[in-house]
Parts: sequence; C-alpha cells; structure tokens
Amino acid sequence: MDWRHGRVAVWFCLIEETALDTQDLARMINQIAGFFQSYPHDEAVKETAEHIKKFWEPRMRAALKDMLAKPDCGLEGIALEAAQAAVK
Repeated sequence: MDWRHGRVAVWFCLIEETALDTQDLARMINQIAGFFQSYPHDEAVKETAEHIKKFWEPRMRAALKDMLAKPDCGLEGIALEAAQAAVK
C-alpha cells in the first residue's frame, strides 16, 4: 500500500470519530440562510430548510436537532426557522 493511502484512511477515520461542532453547524446554516436572505421571508426559510434536507447527511441533521434543544444555539431569524423546519 502506498503511504498516501494509509494517511488518507487514518484521516477519514479521525473525521468519523470526531463530534460535529455546533459552532460549525450554526455557521453553515447561517451562511446558507444568508444566501437566501434576498428572497421573500417564507421562501428563504423554505429554500434553506430544503437545502439542509437534501444535502446534509443524517448525522448532521441529528446534531442539528440536538443543537436546537439548547437555548442559545447560535441561529437567528431565517436560519433558526429553517433549521426547525428541516428537523421536523
């Protein structure tokens, strides 16, 4: 085996074992919501939620659901509404 493949395998194993950082999730959702902020409010919420449903893997959505249970999850406005809709 080439040493580079071994490093890649170790790197992927480390990623799988790390917990998802709620700050990273919040940053990502806020960025997605920021993209849609020029849309009408209801459409922006819908499109942001759809993006999360379509492109986030199940463990990311599960971590998002856990994150929303905390009082200060780092989301506001469109991002918060979309996250709540995405995990229903």
